[in-house]
Amino acid sequence: MVQQLVLKNFVDHLVKQSNPSKLPVAPFSSISVENMPHNIDRMVLSNDQQYLYDICLPISRGECYSDLALRKPGPVVHSRWLKIAGRILRLYAVTEKPSHNLIILATYVMKVYATGMVPCQYKESPP
Repeated sequence: MVQQLVLKNFVDHLVKQSNPSKLPVAPFSSISVENMPHNIDRMVLSNDQQYLYDICLPISRGECYSDLALRKPGPVVHSRWLKIAGRILRLYAVTEKPSHNLIILATYVMKVYATGMVPCQYKESPP
């Protein structure tokens, strides 16, 4: 319970305090993801899912291109939790020395949110 409260406060602080879309990409370590599809039909994804997918791929490779860095994820609305996940990954990509908590959150988003969301959406609409 205490860990959940600490995590919620940390995420709320990240979302409110930082505007990662205004920061340049910094060197960062890749987060390896074993089951991330690399050639999904993006048309079956919502805008939030597309942004999350588009930022997960370069983070899994350890590189983020400037065109993706310039994209704006839009305003955060708690009902649109994918935006928060995308902002966490964007913040990870622009933070030169990320905190331990940010690394944990980014790894969680990459390995749980992204890999769980993308394949399920992809299976709903076979090619």
